[in-house]
Amino acid sequence: MLHRLVVFSLMLLFSGEMIFSGRSASGSVPLSSLSPVQLEELRINSIGPLKACPGDTVRLKIRAWNNDITPPMLDIDVDAPVRWEVSPGSGIVLNRASGTFVIDRNVKDGAVYTISARLRSRSVVKPNRLYVYTRSGNPFSGSWRENGGDIQELVFSADGTFSVTAHPFEVYKDYWGRYSYDLSRQVISFVMVGGNKKPDDVDLQGFFRFDNAGDLVLESICFGTLFPGEIVKSSYIFKRYAE
Repeated sequence: MLHRLVVFSLMLLFSGEMIFSGRSASGSVPLSSLSPVQLEELRINSIGPLKACPGDTVRLKIRAWNNDITPPMLDIDVDAPVRWEVSPGSGIVLNRASGTFVIDRNVKDGAVYTISARLRSRSVVKPNRLYVYTRSGNPFSGSWRENGGDIQELVFSADGTFSVTAHPFEVYKDYWGRYSYDLSRQVISFVMVGGNKKPDDVDLQGFFRFDNAGDLVLESICFGTLFPGEIVKSSYIFKRYAE
């Protein structure tokens, strides 16, 4: 159970990460140097799904787990001949040899691409997904910090998942789940799926707006009591600190 929680937390932590360096970048290691355990868990860029905007150039790489650190992290770049595939093929220009593809500026918000990699060896690389989003279609995507409050991380991923954390430490998250919204009605809803700390006093359906400074204002929502003595709230202001 603990293993599954750690893996899920890692997925949220790395959700949306894009690595902009080629497969022959400095610091990469040959495929032959990896252990059998590492070869069973090869990933494309990240353990979680990727995200990008129309017009972005995405560079892909094979990555392996570094088991010499605690907790193990997916931070080893692997140098190996790869043939890349991206599906569907519409709306992108793919260079299969270099693992670089450009997303057309006309690709719509919410488009999803499946990315796969074929190695000459018998090693299997787990496929990944890339979610296309626009600021107008999904103005939430990214990481936010409560202004003057206790929630240090409210993370919206482009795949429709979120996480809430009061005191971030390594891969720890308080709880996570899925979110949905209606831009015209300015309503937003969160559904808690799991967590290390799941408060029972949450009220996760309410309203949102963006003020003149671009801050996210949530009203008629309560993320719950995350530690003893915390003041229960029904409104929050969050500042963006990372895409």
